[in-house]
Amino acid sequence: SSSVPVGTTRQAPVVAVSNNNIQQDSDNSQSIPQPQPTTPAPSTRGAAAVAAATPVVAPTPAFKWQFKADLRKANKNDKAWADYPTTDSDLMEKHFVPFNNATTAKESKKLERINLNPTYGIDYEELIQYRLDDENRQRPIRRVPLNK
Repeated sequence: SSSVPVGTTRQAPVVAVSNNNIQQDSDNSQSIPQPQPTTPAPSTRGAAAVAAATPVVAPTPAFKWQFKADLRKANKNDKAWADYPTTDSDLMEKHFVPFNNATTAKESKKLERINLNPTYGIDYEELIQYRLDDENRQRPIRRVPLNK
């Protein structure tokens, strides 16, 4: 055991492992290796990562929904119709597509009516809007392309 001068401490040998290489000093004691060039880790920012980080945006609807605002005018008269608010129209379109794509009468029947809001319901089979508190109070609805 060698003596250590007063006021200093004996340090344990330092061993550093990098890429399974240990660098030794010329006096055979182990020391910290020199930095080795390393290959960067594979990027996690590839196409899949970018796609995962991109918010999902619903496709822009190609149709809008309208209700017949003036029941005195003919159905052919575009001035008789008024647009639903965008949120209502989007909700109607969201529920209409599965109804329209239904393959059985039972499935179609299950999807034909929705409650649009606390006041009105929609019947896709009859293409009417009706009041939830009085189903006899109805007005026609229609689905038109957005460019119309």
